[in-house]
Amino acid sequence: MSAMSRDGDTTVVGGPLLHVDGLTVSLPGATGRLLPVDSVSFEMAAGEVVGIVGESGSGKTLTALAIAQLVPFPAQVSAKALLFGGYDLLTAPPKLKRTILASRLSMIFQNPMASLNPAMRIGPQLIDGLRSSKEFRRREARARARHLLGEVNIARPEAAMRRYPFEFSGGMRQRAMIAMALMAEPELLIADEPTTALDVTVQAQVLEVLRQVNREHGTAIILISHNLGIISEICQRVLVMYAGRIVEDLDVTALATGAAHPYTKALMASVPSLERDRSAPLVTIPGRPPRLEERLPGCAFAPRCGVAIAQCSTERPELAEMSLDHRVACFVAIKHESEVMSRGEA
Repeated sequence: MSAMSRDGDTTVVGGPLLHVDGLTVSLPGATGRLLPVDSVSFEMAAGEVVGIVGESGSGKTLTALAIAQLVPFPAQVSAKALLFGGYDLLTAPPKLKRTILASRLSMIFQNPMASLNPAMRIGPQLIDGLRSSKEFRRREARARARHLLGEVNIARPEAAMRRYPFEFSGGMRQRAMIAMALMAEPELLIADEPTTALDVTVQAQVLEVLRQVNREHGTAIILISHNLGIISEICQRVLVMYAGRIVEDLDVTALATGAAHPYTKALMASVPSLERDRSAPLVTIPGRPPRLEERLPGCAFAPRCGVAIAQCSTERPELAEMSLDHRVACFVAIKHESEVMSRGEA
């Protein structure tokens, strides 16, 4: 990955759309700094759809907020590198950073009613956001808002622009948020649990809109969810997070049968299936995730893991390549893979 300097700003030539290396979010605690996000590293290409899964508190949302530079005080964000669209967000001047993030990255939050202004009609909310980030005349911005509302399957877009958020259903509000996020034609769209409060039918509609956005606009998407079914349906790659770290990075097609980390396997096993024995209890993961103040010396999942070895309690595993498109942070999985390869070579 080569770099060049332009007007004092660092830009990257020929790299991925997003390059995250050692991203950490720290919070002040009674006994020292707490790390809800701890040394997260990954890359994604333009147009790629990447899912982030994990239990509540695993660091999914904070990772996304840190990328979007939206982590509130007193949290502090640090990284070895945080490159987006050819710019280093750690070294870019504040004005340039705001311009980049406002025009090239958009975020959809879990609760659209907390993001939409209840006292403003839908139309002005879409239009004002675009005009503040790009040079658009009001007529052009209004035409784009009307077009995008229609594109996300909101009937009678012109009339919809005159309505208030409370006049929309939950699914319509979420689709309006997607339209708002697309107003500036972003290269990356971060969707944080966009279907959590919606029924199954409306979930399917929102997912189809996201799929359409990716297909027709080439927009890269980070989809955060605890629902593995949704992730499997729309994503190409999956990042599995536990206790603030990525423990596995794999192709979505390998999620069901090729997962290597015990936590990923446990998550997959806990997904209800229509084929399962209904008289049998649902599968659960024993124990609980560690609290933020609990800094375990080894693997954070070791106390809940059924295959942990002594090394897991004393050393922290780093992400290692299992194959070209599969990384895992697990001593047992890497050891097993090495043994399989040795037997194959023999």
